[in-house]
Amino acid sequence: TFLKISNIKVVPTAGLDEKRVKVNLSADQVNVTGFRWLPFLFQNTISVDSATLDNIKIISSTPPLDSLKQEPRKAKRKQSKDYELIEVKTFKLNEFSIQVKNNLYDSVRISLRDLSVQAKDFQLTKADIENPTSLFHVGKIHGEIHQAMFHFDAFRQYVEVRDIILDTEKKMMTFGYMGMLNKLDKYEYTSLFKERQGW
Repeated sequence: TFLKISNIKVVPTAGLDEKRVKVNLSADQVNVTGFRWLPFLFQNTISVDSATLDNIKIISSTPPLDSLKQEPRKAKRKQSKDYELIEVKTFKLNEFSIQVKNNLYDSVRISLRDLSVQAKDFQLTKADIENPTSLFHVGKIHGEIHQAMFHFDAFRQYVEVRDIILDTEKKMMTFGYMGMLNKLDKYEYTSLFKERQGW
């Protein structure tokens, strides 16, 4: 059994105000192959041979993070009807990009460009879902990110990292470039503060 979807687009409705999170999503193609029916019907398990997601772009616009009510994740009750296991033998994410913008400043908070990941033996268990400190299990991962940026200090400065490579089999992570940069020039930046401030 296989699933193939092309040209996916999700856009927020025009009626959402600036206090809401808005997400634009587009994807060129999603391919899922080797879905197994017996585990699904008799073991409450989703088991897939391979999943490939191509050229996904997400632009999210949110209010300032400290204005959002973020409650800690709570452990789920035992009568939950979650799947016992979700597993993908080979998972590929090609050319994934995301931008998280701030509604108040109309500025980018986090940006990732051209993330490509190949993962083997991905597993998400029911115990992972019920445990607030657990994430998922994976055999090995190789990933590359062309550019990552994290903005801070009311979006006046940002950290930029380029050409990131990570590989769990080689147990290594490399960076082609890493720098902390000011968006404003020296005098424009320092004049924003009442007291003396280093650039």
